[in-house]
Parts: sequence; C-alpha cells; structure tokens
Amino acid sequence: AASRCGSWRRWLLGLGPIGLALLFLVRATVPAVDPLLLAIFAVLAAATVAMIAGSRVGAATVLALGLALFQPMTAREFSFSLSATDSDAWRVWAVASLVSLGWAIVASLAVLAVGDRADTTSPRRIGSLVGGGVVLGFGLVAVFPALSPQPAFGDGLDREAIDELPVIEMLNYAYDPIVVEVSTDGVYRARLTNPSTAPHTFTIESIDLEVYVPAARWAVLELSPDDLSGAPLTVICTIGDHLALGMAGVVEVE
Repeated sequence: AASRCGSWRRWLLGLGPIGLALLFLVRATVPAVDPLLLAIFAVLAAATVAMIAGSRVGAATVLALGLALFQPMTAREFSFSLSATDSDAWRVWAVASLVSLGWAIVASLAVLAVGDRADTTSPRRIGSLVGGGVVLGFGLVAVFPALSPQPAFGDGLDREAIDELPVIEMLNYAYDPIVVEVSTDGVYRARLTNPSTAPHTFTIESIDLEVYVPAARWAVLELSPDDLSGAPLTVICTIGDHLALGMAGVVEVE
C-alpha cells in the first residue's frame, strides 16, 4: 500500500501543491467559470498526483505552473487581493495561495532532486523542506505587492463612507457614466465597481494614474485638485484590446 500511495513524506511534500491546486480551482470558478483556468487546474492537479507518486515530470510541471503565476496579470490580482479594502475573504485566499505556492516550489525542487526516493529522506530533512517552503510562501506575500503596487486610495474611509461614494461602473467594454463631471473643491473620490467577467483598469495616462480592478471586485478612486488641473482627462482601459473595443471615457470639471 505504501508503494502504491506513497509514504507520509511524499504526502507532506505534496500538501503545498494540493493546496495550490484547490485554491486555483476557487479562482477558476469564482466569480465565473473560466474554461482556460479550469484546464490549467486540471493539469496542475494531475501533475500534483504524479509528483506525490515520485514523478520528476510531475514535479517539473508543478514547478513550471507555479513559476507562471509570476506573470504580470496574476501578480496584479494577488497584489490587489492583498492590499484592497473590498474583501477580507480574497485577502485570505491570496495569502493561502502564496504560502501554498512557496511550499509547492520547494517541494517540487525536492522531488526533482530525489524522485521516488523521497521515502528514504529523513523526517528532519522533510520538515526542513516544508518549513522552508512555508517561509518562502510568506516571503511571496510581501513580494507580490511590490511586483505590482496598488494605489492606497480609500484606506482612511470606513465602509459606510465608501458606500456613499458615487459609483463608476467598469463594464465589458465601457465606463458608466462615460463622462464623469467632478468639482475641484477638494479631493474627488468614487467607487470603481467591476460587475463584468474580465479585469479592467481606470487609467489616466496624463497624470500617471492607474487603478486596476479584477472581475466582480471594486476599488476606490481619488483625484486631487492638482490631478484635475489639466481637465478634461481621457480615461482608458489598458488591458488587452479593451481600448480598441471602445473602453474609454472622460473626466471633466463641472
């Protein structure tokens, strides 16, 4: 039975990739089912099973998929979830995902080194590997916000104040309202809500401002009187071909 299912050492190494796969499944189905992410989850799950069985190919696949999470769009989403004020549940998801990612990276490197001989690795060595993976994961929790910094708008506002802000919707593929009229009497704040199925940005290149909002999430926008001094300001979405599809707007001073 031990040879078929792997020893506790392999399973302990495999807990990181297992956690990563399950948390990836959450992201593949919430807020909407994403077929591409589901396919990646299937590959990750299969590679995790192979890795627990001692397969170096499975370990290499887990490592490659884990490192692929460092691509810019994923870094943005992790950074947003770690720093945003909209959802504590997504912050927990991001922390758990990155801890699992660190664990998966170290564990996959260990299996690449020893293959199915993980059963002969000493318990102390296995414990050190797992501990190192968890430490790496918490290090990634600190690193990802630095990879894709998010503006700290709305940090001093409570939920009641945020609920009273005017709303700008980020749709597929337009802003609503398309023309935002603001006053220069103090800082202008709004809540950017994204009820669509794709991430969007609220970008004003002339003042070097960009607020990224994942699908089904929201963020706070702030514009100071200095920001508005050059109004009207053109707003665009910088993701993919969203601008070409018509996602643009204007901020005007009343």
